Amino acid sequence: MISRGKFYNSVCIPGFTHQIGNFCYKTFFDSPKTWSDAQSTCRHYGGVVVEIRDLKKQQTIQGLVSGVQHIWTGGNKKGDDWYWGHGERISSFTNWDSNEPNNKNGNENCLELKSNSSWTWNDSPCDRKNPFICERHDELGPFLSKEKATSYLQGRSKRVKRDIDEECGESRGCDHEEVSEHGVRDVCTWMKNRLCNQLYCSPGSVCATTNKDCGNLKNYGVGCEDINECASNPCQNGGTCFNNINSFSCSCPGHVYGTTCEYDANFDP
Repeated sequence: MISRGKFYNSVCIPGFTHQIGNFCYKTFFDSPKTWSDAQSTCRHYGGVVVEIRDLKKQQTIQGLVSGVQHIWTGGNKKGDDWYWGHGERISSFTNWDSNEPNNKNGNENCLELKSNSSWTWNDSPCDRKNPFICERHDELGPFLSKEKATSYLQGRSKRVKRDIDEECGESRGCDHEEVSEHGVRDVCTWMKNRLCNQLYCSPGSVCATTNKDCGNLKNYGVGCEDINECASNPCQNGGTCFNNINSFSCSCPGHVYGTTCEYDANFDP
């Protein structure tokens, strides 16, 4: 039997002290940052700067704010349109202040909330340093994905399907035994994919396991690791490979040259 409230640790990681519904939040009111730095900070924790898609979320965020005058949201302007941080166009719900967005001075491309206008929306220069709130959620595309978990559960019974959707999706999830009961044969792989879906890795790096604790899933950890471009032995003719960030280089013996030491100066065709 699944026990509610056990597994949300994979969403509400340490520091994310505010759990509201399926969302977890971490406030950064004492360390204001530019919009891009705020987004990078949230990505580091497997989330994004808050994205306000409806009135309920607007009210939730207002309830978390204390002692600050401005906070960033994840919205920014691209061309003539506004988008949330991971690419979704802002359209179904907006809460702009009167006469906003106005793009004052032609450089207001990031979306903030302002306390002096009842936390309505305002466009602001992205290099301004504002407090911000990070959010994590287990059903949004960049984060924990119930659909990806479901791909591991082919052939389960209707009861199991109902349990994994209603129990694990709504609560903090399931421990090792409970996940196994749902038909997941490889719990470690399931957990790695679940966590990697919430972690942003820059180009040239991949998500890898850092703490493979399959018995206690709340301790299972992942992180970004540089891809070893030398693993395929690209350097020929005795060349030595050096792995760089998102690239490699070859050190060739004296008589050999080329990007991968493919040419031999002593070769006489």
